[in-house]
Amino acid sequence: ELERELRDLAGPLPEPARNLFELLKVRHLAQRAGVASVVQRGRHIEVVLRRDAAVDPGAVKAWLKDYEGKVLFFKEESGDGLRVDLGSEPALGWVVEFLESLTEPAQK
Repeated sequence: ELERELRDLAGPLPEPARNLFELLKVRHLAQRAGVASVVQRGRHIEVVLRRDAAVDPGAVKAWLKDYEGKVLFFKEESGDGLRVDLGSEPALGWVVEFLESLTEPAQK
């Protein structure tokens, strides 16, 4: 809503402002999805879920299919996680899509 109001008042937003709104979207999605942290390490993205995160088993099945050979699951004190090799895929777009998949029921 605020982003739309700013565009209405001032026209197209500069890149730093667009990035800020994208970061806010990622934080909101992560909170809703039960994600404790998202970290980029080179071409890898690590996502750690909070211990109380409820993950649909269908989503895990989809990740294994979609990221075959590119996903590694791990455990940390703060929760379970996964590391995905994105190759040349843009990280921010992937993170948004992944977080959205956690907040929507898996497709059968």
